[in-house]
Amino acid sequence: MTIEMAIRKRIFDLLEEKKLNISDLCSRINVSPSTLYDLEKNRTKVLKVSTVKQLCFGFGITMAEFFSPDYFNDEE
Repeated sequence: MTIEMAIRKRIFDLLEEKKLNISDLCSRINVSPSTLYDLEKNRTKVLKVSTVKQLCFGFGITMAEFFSPDYFNDEE
């Protein structure tokens, strides 16, 4: 799994886990919902680290927790 795929998977897993939708999360952190909708539809491949950090804040987790799943250790 590429890092881009792993980040996408983690975001959408967390949305499901936290029972949030894209609009709710984005309104919490003042990020345009189109940022995540484009990621979901594979129109955007990479997010800025600062955006990932904002998402972590919205999810109520640390960056370390965000990157903790084993699939981030794949070598692709």
